[in-house]
Amino acid sequence: MKKCLKPVLLLFTFAFSVHVQAQVHFGIRGGILSSSANFSETTAGQTIKNRTGALGSLVAEVRINEGFAIQPEVSWVQRGWKNALLISIPFLGSSETIYAEQINYLEIPVMAKAGFSAGPARLDIIAGPSFAWAINGKQKTTTINTTANNQTSTNSTERDLDFDEDFQKADFGLQGGLVLSANLGSARVFFDGRYLYGIKDLSRDEDVKITSKGVALSAGVLFGF
Repeated sequence: MKKCLKPVLLLFTFAFSVHVQAQVHFGIRGGILSSSANFSETTAGQTIKNRTGALGSLVAEVRINEGFAIQPEVSWVQRGWKNALLISIPFLGSSETIYAEQINYLEIPVMAKAGFSAGPARLDIIAGPSFAWAINGKQKTTTINTTANNQTSTNSTERDLDFDEDFQKADFGLQGGLVLSANLGSARVFFDGRYLYGIKDLSRDEDVKITSKGVALSAGVLFGF
């Protein structure tokens, strides 16, 4: 955890250090994230589905000039996916097992922002790298058995993820999207849409590579305008 906090302190130290040369604004951001994963290999009957989680961020915008800014963030993010395996036997029925992974991350994106203003409104393109560290996680396993005459039975179990065996704790990726904002007195309200693309392999299985992906929608406010 101490190693995770060092980049956080460095980011905000940087924001304070450039205050005399650039405009620095601080704020918050919150929203939802529809996340999933890319699997290098899947078997017959296996599908990977999205899972919806929440996110919350502390934001520092370092505005270099009218058209460009750097925006470091410290975020708490719920990510995950659903790994479903369906086995069907003709005239007998089917069995579907769904492994729902939920992982809570401390995430540090550093976004470059480039755009323009039109009156009180502003449109920016954002892009940059993101480092994430898993804090904890759970796996919920649900089995749905369906007979030939459509009678179903469901069984569910839940366990804590073991990051020494299940998945890698660290993740690294890229984020990019659009921000629409508007000045409201001494604050700027913004709406943010991003695509997240993971680069680092999260799997501990040498035969299968797993990388994260997702779409985030959020809103927030920056103070000090």
